[in-house]
This record gives sequence, structure tokens and C-alpha cells, in this order.
Amino acid sequence: MEGEAQHVTAIVSSCLQDQAVLLRIKENGVRVRLSSSVSRKAVIFPVSGVAFRLLSERDLSGQHVPVGEDMLSIGEDLINELKDFASVHRNAFVLVLISEMFNLRMYQELNLIFLQSSLNFIPVPNGEATVMSMLTIAKVCKKPQADVVTQHLMNFLMQMEMSGEILGVANST
Repeated sequence: MEGEAQHVTAIVSSCLQDQAVLLRIKENGVRVRLSSSVSRKAVIFPVSGVAFRLLSERDLSGQHVPVGEDMLSIGEDLINELKDFASVHRNAFVLVLISEMFNLRMYQELNLIFLQSSLNFIPVPNGEATVMSMLTIAKVCKKPQADVVTQHLMNFLMQMEMSGEILGVANST
């Protein structure tokens, strides 16, 4: 992967300049261009057409507000920020750093809020998994790899349909 990554450039939000994730991205051979004009905590792979927004417990700790006895609510500022991010980027992913202390209800609530959007939430346990997730998704979405993956999925679905395991999927779109 390192040989391939040498030809990959990522545009990284300047607020991540002093973060370990930036160092890990560079260690994987990705050229980095810092920018203050991209979304906060964003990493964009222009050639692959994917954008990532990093979200941590710290981002959520100032955002949640007690609603009931045991429920938490996502702050309106964060929701608006994520909606803007999803509207700007066609292939948008939010990598949510989840630790043992992370409230999974908060993650579930984020998923419910953005259920019908194109925003994809991916839980990651640490910085290394965050970078590996970004690099893997960027690689799969990059042409011609994306075409190969799409063709494999289409072949698989056609085989499933021919064997009668999928009913009406082709007519639902």
C-alpha cells in the first residue's frame, strides 16, 4: 500500500495540524496539503472523491444536553456542521472515535438523525484504525478500483437474483 500511497494527496483541515492523525497519514506515504478553507477536522482525498470528518468524544462532550433522565441529545451546532459537510461532499464519512467511555446512545442518535442522508458514520477505536479506514475507503473509491468493486457487486447481485434469493430488488429503484 505504501507504494500506491505515494501518489495520493489529502487536503487536511489546518485545525488537525498538531494532531497525531496527521502524522499517521504522512507515515503512510500520503502527501498532505493543509487548508483552512475545508470543513473543520476534515480530511479530503480529491482523486477518490471522498471526504472524512473526524469526530471524538471531546467534540460531543460540549454538544450533548440532558433531555430526560438518561437520554442525551446532539447539539444543534454539531448537527448543522455535519449537515453542511454532507451537502458539500458527495461521498462523506464521519469517523467517530469510540472508547470504552463513549456513550453508544450518542452514536445511535447520530445515525438516526442522518439516516436518510448520504453521510456515513463509522466507529473507530483509535487513531491507527481511523487512518487505515480513511486510506482503505479512499483506495476503494479511486478509479479504476471503484469500477472493479462495483462490477463484482453487480455480478454478485445478478447471481443472487438468478438463484431466486433476491426478489424485486431491480424493480425497487
